[in-house]
Amino acid sequence: MSQKSLKMVGTQDEPISLSAMDEAIPGRERRLARIRTLFVAVGVAATIAVGLWVLLFNSQTSIALESVSVAQAEQGLFRESTSALAAVEPTRRVVLASDTGGQVEQIFLRAGSRVEEGTRVYQLSNPQLELDILQRQAEVTQQVSNLYTIEQNSQQRELELERLIAEAEAAHDEATLRRNRVAALSERGFVSQVEMESAQRDERRTETQLRSVRLNHARFLRDRKAQEGELSSAVQGLRQSLSVAQRSQERLLIRSPIVGVLTEVKMEVGEFADPGQSIGIVADDRSLQLVAQIDQFFLGRVREGQTAEMTVGNTKKPLVVTKVLPNVE
Repeated sequence: MSQKSLKMVGTQDEPISLSAMDEAIPGRERRLARIRTLFVAVGVAATIAVGLWVLLFNSQTSIALESVSVAQAEQGLFRESTSALAAVEPTRRVVLASDTGGQVEQIFLRAGSRVEEGTRVYQLSNPQLELDILQRQAEVTQQVSNLYTIEQNSQQRELELERLIAEAEAAHDEATLRRNRVAALSERGFVSQVEMESAQRDERRTETQLRSVRLNHARFLRDRKAQEGELSSAVQGLRQSLSVAQRSQERLLIRSPIVGVLTEVKMEVGEFADPGQSIGIVADDRSLQLVAQIDQFFLGRVREGQTAEMTVGNTKKPLVVTKVLPNVE
């Protein structure tokens, strides 16, 4: 195949220019070109849409007849349910603690042991509590001794006042008899007026003394009663305080308050338990409950008293919701 070279031809007067090869396109033709392009795009989109419709709605799918259930639609109650795994837990747990605290001296049982009410679990010791008990015992003894001393002194004072009253009564009776004798003799003119006045003064003096002694005796009885009452109250308070301390000492022996299983033993021998600190837990295994975590979607629909069902193997048991803990995690 022969190749021929192309040459650009021009006149000598007008040299050939590259710009002379471009030709301006009129505005009307430009608009027609844009319209043709738009029609082509719309046609392509329509073709794709028709193809998709044919694939989606005119395709045939085979469904097994036995997998289709047909029933008549009825108006009724819609029952909604959910399922969850549940953990078996005791309904009642009791925390073992000491109100005074102390050092662990002995542990009688370990976790997992079955306990009865009153079974020993821990033995604690508290030297400070023991010193406090000894001090309170000494205070009670001292106050009782003081009360006994006051009672002895009061009895002696009362005897003294009773003796003074007896003497004053005797002196007054004697002065009264003397005044009566002098008065009888004065009427007959055997004694002077001066002696009569002397007998009357003796009677008044002994009467005043008797009244004074009786008032002192009554005041003494009143004061002694008040003093003994105050001291008795103080002794009673000390005895109650001592009793509280002794009960606290008794509670250093930690016992199980219920029947169940000792699930936790948190202390070792030699450790110090603070007052109120949990040192063990006893669970009552005679009463159990199920605790389940449900999806928070159903949280607002769960209420106390609702029925539930437990499935263990092939056995189903009815349940009742007793408590709802609305904690969203």
